[in-house]
Amino acid sequence: MFEQSSPSQRRRKELEHMQWMQPQNNQYAARLIRFKARQLCRRPGFTPSDRADIEQEFRVDLLERLPRFDAGKAQLNTFIARVIERKAASIVRHRTAEKRAPEREECSLND
Repeated sequence: MFEQSSPSQRRRKELEHMQWMQPQNNQYAARLIRFKARQLCRRPGFTPSDRADIEQEFRVDLLERLPRFDAGKAQLNTFIARVIERKAASIVRHRTAEKRAPEREECSLND
């Protein structure tokens, strides 16, 4: 039969995997995130002060999607590039939607 690992062993393996793949541990991801954020900030509708927020959005999205990485389908750098490209497109879509419908006001859940 198959050997089953305990939940704590599986969790430890997941954490090791996640630590190895965190953007701050991957120079390619860090460089790509900085590059794409600067690139977006040069587009109409964005300002240089948006850069830190955009970089953070990229990092969060990448960290959320890393567990779905399958080394059998693609290399890690390819996966990272696709995640960042798709998030950049999503940010642009969201920003242009705000311009088309300014009555769609964002509200904070903290208010």
